[in-house]
Amino acid sequence: MQALMPRPAEKWQELPSLADAPGHGSSPARDEVLGYLASRVARWRLSDDVVFVSELPYCANGKVQKMKLREEFKQLNKPV
Repeated sequence: MQALMPRPAEKWQELPSLADAPGHGSSPARDEVLGYLASRVARWRLSDDVVFVSELPYCANGKVQKMKLREEFKQLNKPV
């Protein structure tokens, strides 16, 4: 399962990063994921980075809690 999350950037304020929770037994590499998406997603929508997490946070209606992801990774993300 995947979700886009913003990360801080000096010039644009935020850039997209992909949060990926790989299934059991799989361990994809960052370049594999970005390569797969490059042939299926418009270049301007392609994220710059991939962050692998054990699981994505969901709310009661089954949507990914992007605000929670943003808070969790705020300390890790330094402006680029």
